[in-house]
Amino acid sequence: MNYRLSGTRMDYKSTSPGSKQSRNTFNLNSTVKMHEKLSLDLVANYTNTETHNRSQLLGQVLGSLEVSLVVQKTCLF
Repeated sequence: MNYRLSGTRMDYKSTSPGSKQSRNTFNLNSTVKMHEKLSLDLVANYTNTETHNRSQLLGQVLGSLEVSLVVQKTCLF
């Protein structure tokens, strides 16, 4: 079994008065060998974004919470 776990924290302060953003991102990549010719890959990403005083137009385009989960299975013959 192989795995990699990572995390990132980003803090951003805009030039506009009172505008700021913080983002936490976590990633997990894992590979499990199920059999000699079969392995299972798991990839999970989690992103949490918090924005304060975002401009109205940009706020309509972008969301404030993003979560994604991807599972991939590989079989080699």
